[in-house]
Amino acid sequence: MNKPNLVIVHSFPGNSKMLDGYYKFLGDYFNVHPIDLPGFNVDIPPLKKIQIENYVKYTEKVLQNLPFSRYVLAGLSFGFCVVNRCKVDDRCRSKIALFPYLNANYLQKMPTRKERFLLRFIRYLHLHRFVYTSTWFRNILIEKIPKRSLDIMLKSMDPYTFFELLHRIIHYKEEPIFSDHPYVLIVNKEDDTVNGKKIIEQFKELPKASIIFTDMPHHPGNPSKSYFKKYIPDDDIKKILRFIEAESDG
Repeated sequence: MNKPNLVIVHSFPGNSKMLDGYYKFLGDYFNVHPIDLPGFNVDIPPLKKIQIENYVKYTEKVLQNLPFSRYVLAGLSFGFCVVNRCKVDDRCRSKIALFPYLNANYLQKMPTRKERFLLRFIRYLHLHRFVYTSTWFRNILIEKIPKRSLDIMLKSMDPYTFFELLHRIIHYKEEPIFSDHPYVLIVNKEDDTVNGKKIIEQFKELPKASIIFTDMPHHPGNPSKSYFKKYIPDDDIKKILRFIEAESDG
């Protein structure tokens, strides 16, 4: 059987270089076609106005120009919020949600009052680049993001995009809109970033959904191909492929 085309949008923060190991892992089962969002990659200029809806519009344009007759659409964390709100044509056969961010109500932990004040302070005084390039900021992030991934992020992501989008992510309350596509959810019940249990209940309400459970952390400690292979077994991927084939043709 030919491998399905998998079109995937990265997380926040992230890009195709940071997720290279993830995409190589998925490449054993899919033809992987990553979409990097504006401001997340030095080759793609940032949006003039940072709004989640504008990332949706950008992604819709990319999807319209895809040369495939069929594809599976996936999003990792914030990336799923973007792709799930996209208007797609009949070429999209199913959608995959990997540790999905749906809106701020599905976050596991909201920023503290001190963190919110700091973010407002950065944005109000236009300190985006100053803070982003500081050693202090790097030391905070390295607790969650491995050094290799962090180096890529700091070199490739636009500072203004980082802080402005972070502000919108923690305030975004638009309810998720699900289409009639078959959905696959890959989720950790104990995710420390998004509320896995609440997300699971949301997907259980969908008419066509397959749920795959994993213990993989939201922020990979070692973003290599072997790392992801450890947390998402071959049998689970084959289960996903069977579900997509059966439901999208049914």
